[in-house]
Amino acid sequence: MKRRLLLIILAIVVIASMLITSCAEKSPTTTAAPATSASPTTTNPFTATAAPPPATSMAATTTAATKVVSTGTLRVAEQDFSYESFDQIFYTTFWGWAVFDPLITVDKNANFVPCVADSYSLSADGLTWTFKIHKGIKFSNGDPLTAADVKFSINRFSSNVSSNPWSAYLRKNFKSDAVVDEYTYTYTCNTPEPPLAIPFSNVLIIPKNYVESLGQDNFRKTR
Repeated sequence: MKRRLLLIILAIVVIASMLITSCAEKSPTTTAAPATSASPTTTNPFTATAAPPPATSMAATTTAATKVVSTGTLRVAEQDFSYESFDQIFYTTFWGWAVFDPLITVDKNANFVPCVADSYSLSADGLTWTFKIHKGIKFSNGDPLTAADVKFSINRFSSNVSSNPWSAYLRKNFKSDAVVDEYTYTYTCNTPEPPLAIPFSNVLIIPKNYVESLGQDNFRKTR
C-alpha cells in the first residue's frame, strides 16, 4: 500500500514537471529580434556638402545704395581753441588733422601703413622713396587729390619758412623730388634714412590749386 502511494506521488511530480517545462517552452522569448538586413548607408565622409549661401554684406549693400552728397555746414564747438591754424607749417595743427589726411600713417601696432598713398616703397640703395597715390580722393572743394598736391605739400612742409618740428628732418636730407605721373610721386634723399617715414607720416596733403589761389594768409584764415 505504501509502495503504491509513493509511486502515485512520484508520477504526479513527473507530470507536473513536464507541464512546467512545456509552458516555459511555449512562453514568448524576450530576446530582441534580429536586425533587418538594411542596406549600408552610402554617405561618404569626404564628400563636400553644399555651403550655405553667403550672407549679404551690410557694408557693401549700404555703399551700393547710398550716395554721399556734401551738403550744409558743419559747426563744432570747442572749449579750448589753442591750435587756431589749419596750416601745418605755421605750427603743429589740431584742426588740420580733422580736415586733411597724411601721406602715410601709423596703425594700432605702430606700423607705418599707407593713407593718402595706396602704397610706398624705398629703393634698394635707401635713397628714393616712391609713393603710389590713391585714385579717387577729392578735397572738400571738389578738386581731385593727385601727385602734384603731394609734391606741393611736401615741398611746403620742408621749406625754410616752416616751423613744424618735423620739417627739418625732410629739409636736411632732401636732394630732389618728382611727379612721375598723375598718381606717382618720388622723393630722393642725399643719404639713406628709413626713419624719414616718421616725418612723412606728419605731412598733411593740402590742395595745391586752392592754396595758391587764396594765398598763404587767406588759406590760414579760411581753412
